[in-house]
Amino acid sequence: MYVIYIYKEWKEIMKKYKGQSLAEFVLSTVVIFGVIAGTMLVLGTNLANVFKTNNPAKTFNAKRTLQFEKPQNIVTNVTVTVGGFSIASPVETIVKANLLNGSSLSTDSSLGKLIEMAQIMQEYGAQLNALTATMPATAARSNFLTALAAYKTIIDTAVTKVTTTGVTDLEIKLALFDMTLKLNPSSGVSTALNTALTAYLGTLPASTKKTIINLFTTDLFNFAKSTSYDVNNSLYEHEISQHKNNTIAQDQTLVNQMNINFSGYTPAEKTNYTKKIKLYPDANYSTLAPSTYNDETLCTTLGGSGDPCIL
Repeated sequence: MYVIYIYKEWKEIMKKYKGQSLAEFVLSTVVIFGVIAGTMLVLGTNLANVFKTNNPAKTFNAKRTLQFEKPQNIVTNVTVTVGGFSIASPVETIVKANLLNGSSLSTDSSLGKLIEMAQIMQEYGAQLNALTATMPATAARSNFLTALAAYKTIIDTAVTKVTTTGVTDLEIKLALFDMTLKLNPSSGVSTALNTALTAYLGTLPASTKKTIINLFTTDLFNFAKSTSYDVNNSLYEHEISQHKNNTIAQDQTLVNQMNINFSGYTPAEKTNYTKKIKLYPDANYSTLAPSTYNDETLCTTLGGSGDPCIL
């Protein structure tokens, strides 16, 4: 609107000041543009805002853009053993597997990266379970393994869903969204695992295995809370007849209802709803797991060196 107005004014200016000297013309132009700029400032507008678009989608896309490490830079292929027990970086294990099977090509998107992150979380759980099973049997160990099993079940369910052949993007998003909500730091399974970890570590003497259990569980928590999401208000109104109130409880209700309604969605609705649920990772792997994001780093963190890294 302002651009059109300025253009019309400029045409009038050109008509009025034909025949003026160059000095007069320049002076007149400066004065007139000063008036126009002052008017726009008074109206709360400036030239930059004339060409600026306040687009929430662009803001979201800018926020979700994240430079992840190249997979090739994560893979170190260092063999780590602790007291004869093989241990590996869960991050490198999954990244390497996805490089070998070609699925790393699909992790360039935010959704693809979140799928890989869920697989990494599953690997953390599996290695924690295996390592803890080698420790002396105690009540504290039993409590930790029980809490870990409940936590792992939620991850395993999500990974099974998102890696199923023929699964739709909406199903993938719902599964990852569901996992994110259920593993939020204040959830029952998260607080139970954190409490069990603290109690269990308190019973263990200093050792490399104790350090790994602490590191791996901490990294697992970091991955679990590293997914952000934004859901369109209309989904809440359409699916659960509520206004969006930004609570985990309401978000969980929405996911549950959408899973119930899923079989009745048309292809067009599935496509539309997929666009209304936005999920994106908050950090790269070396940030989420600074001490364990590849085998070489894990070895160094534990006080070892070389390959093989024997501790």
